[in-house]
Amino acid sequence: GQHFTVVLPEPWHLRAAGCFRMLRRVLRLDRCTVIRSAPAPGATLVVRRGVAYRVYPKEATARPLSPRLACRQPFHGGAAGLPDGSVVFGEYSNNPDRKPVNLWKWIPFEDRLTCVHQFAAGAVRHIHACIWDPFGEQVWVFNGDTGDEARVLAANRDFSSMKCLGEGTQAWRA
Repeated sequence: GQHFTVVLPEPWHLRAAGCFRMLRRVLRLDRCTVIRSAPAPGATLVVRRGVAYRVYPKEATARPLSPRLACRQPFHGGAAGLPDGSVVFGEYSNNPDRKPVNLWKWIPFEDRLTCVHQFAAGAVRHIHACIWDPFGEQVWVFNGDTGDEARVLAANRDFSSMKCLGEGTQAWRA
């Protein structure tokens, strides 16, 4: 595989705190999500501390994408790569006030994220995963956490249609 190093922009005080392993762990400074786009060679999406970056190995730079996310990063393993090379993921945060939660799509070589669906305030706590189903050619969306927040949804590739397959109990939590 191809290896490359990119330094993400970071305020000086977090860079200084990152020199100490214990502080890095407590502040979760070394957590990030890295997703490679299979059909677009080298195109990589990095999400760290609420900012998504477009990274290309030849440039060895990270370009921040807009807008800023309402979460630090997607849930581990919760992003889906679609056949066209785009990546979809949902916001995963504590969300105690049950604010709206977004599903995002990134198309390689674009400097922005597109909100493909927004769950209304109080509808869900966060998104656990988006998974591409190559047989049904759809994206499975799993969200939770409690009561009727737990549901399984299926969306077509452009998210113009989304249907609920089940909800309302922990049996639908993934």
